[in-house]
Amino acid sequence: MHRKFAEDCHRLKNCCTVKLRERLELRFSAMPQDASARFVEAERAELERVVRALARWPRLSHLLAYMGAKLSSGDADQLNEYNIASEVLGRSKTVFNAAEDAIARVETHRLRKRLAEFYEKEGSNHPIVRC
Repeated sequence: MHRKFAEDCHRLKNCCTVKLRERLELRFSAMPQDASARFVEAERAELERVVRALARWPRLSHLLAYMGAKLSSGDADQLNEYNIASEVLGRSKTVFNAAEDAIARVETHRLRKRLAEFYEKEGSNHPIVRC
C-alpha cells in the first residue's frame, strides 16, 4: 500500500514538473528577446533613482552605488567587509581589522534601514519588485 502510494506521488510529481516546465518554456519562448535587457535597464534606473534619493546620506548612497556596481558587473563575490571598509568607507587596506572595526556592518545595517524607509514612503510606487 505504502509503495503504491509512493509510486503514485512520484508519478504525480514528475507529471506536474513536466507540465510546469512546459508552461515556463512556452512563456519564455513567447517573451521578447530584449526582455532581459529591459529588465537590466529598469534595475539600473531604479538603482540610480535610489542612490539620488539617498544623496542626503553620502556614505550610504556611495555604499549602495558600490554594491550595485559590483552586483551588475558580476563581482558580487567581492562584496565583503574588508572591501566595503577599504574601498567605500575610507579605511586603510593595510591596517583595517574587521574584528576591531565594525564600520562595514554598521553602515550596511544603516543602508538596509534607509532602504526599508525609502520603499515604505517615497519609493512605494516604484515598479521594481522588492524583497
